[in-house]
Amino acid sequence: MSKRKCLDGKCFICGQVGKLTYEHIPPKVTFNNKPVKTNSGLDLLTKNDDNPLDTCGITYVNNQKGYGKCYLCQSCNNLSGTWYVPEYQKFILTIHFLVSKPDIVKVDQVHLSLNGLQTLPIIKQVMSMFCSVVGPINDENLRKFLVNQNEKGLDKSKYRVCIYYNRGSISRVIPITAKCSTTDGVVVLAELGFVPIGFLIYLDPKPNQSFKGTDITYFANADFNEKSNITFELNLYEYHLVIPKDFRTKQEIESQSQKLVSK
Repeated sequence: MSKRKCLDGKCFICGQVGKLTYEHIPPKVTFNNKPVKTNSGLDLLTKNDDNPLDTCGITYVNNQKGYGKCYLCQSCNNLSGTWYVPEYQKFILTIHFLVSKPDIVKVDQVHLSLNGLQTLPIIKQVMSMFCSVVGPINDENLRKFLVNQNEKGLDKSKYRVCIYYNRGSISRVIPITAKCSTTDGVVVLAELGFVPIGFLIYLDPKPNQSFKGTDITYFANADFNEKSNITFELNLYEYHLVIPKDFRTKQEIESQSQKLVSK
């Protein structure tokens, strides 16, 4: 969809009805400015064969200038681009520079120490993209958090934001989904699996729920211009299927598929 094809609609953040504008998801300054092929994922989920890794016959849409959609009004698009994207860009590029080195990207986890981060605009950008992916929000507190520059704090009983490094070359963007877990029961989440940094947003998490990725929900507790020194462990994942929170290797997928076929 080009910028010229944006029609009137409801802004996914503020909820106002009017002319929508084209938004790059993620921002084009974070490796989303080149041609990319996209698929809704339904073809991959419903194809009837024994090899879930086989993509033969799958149709794609060509996006010449990166991935994006007409989700936001001009005001919300501008404020996120001005207030949140610059610090988010620094965060993503810094992590990628540190982790993408050949001797590091092969490990499963790295220890990072980052200084001078403005964490509030970073997590505001993540939640803005979350809203763009899942649709118009009905949470007034989240809406206030996003449209007011200095509003801080996320309700951890409603949202948990976790980060990971995507060492593959494929993005996986999944709106709100319920997934059954043997340890946590039903888990409700959305995934913004961008290259090179992905995010898992858990909704209404249980008190003792386990999380994939590193929890960065606390980023929302800082003041907007406050600079923080943070230290955390970053998990490095790969994925090959359009299933949220599925980070199995190709070998694991093939092995499990063969076991199912042989039954």
